[in-house]
Amino acid sequence: MNHLAKYLTMKIIPREYENDLDQIELAVYGMEGLLCNLSTLFVAIILSFIFHTTYEFVLFIFFFIPLRLSYKSFHCSSFL
Repeated sequence: MNHLAKYLTMKIIPREYENDLDQIELAVYGMEGLLCNLSTLFVAIILSFIFHTTYEFVLFIFFFIPLRLSYKSFHCSSFL
């Protein structure tokens, strides 16, 4: 997953940031998190189709994601 994140990041990063290693590492980390979340969601959608629970899955995601985003974890001092 890390190699794919690096490849995609280098494709979309502007030319002026190509030599700034800190910015590249930060962008790769963000891309890796995005790819992990999207791949998990994609697998969950496929499984909901296989088990004929798509309606329940959509309702769960629709109600769970905003709830999860609105509350910070116990160990975080702030939302961001």
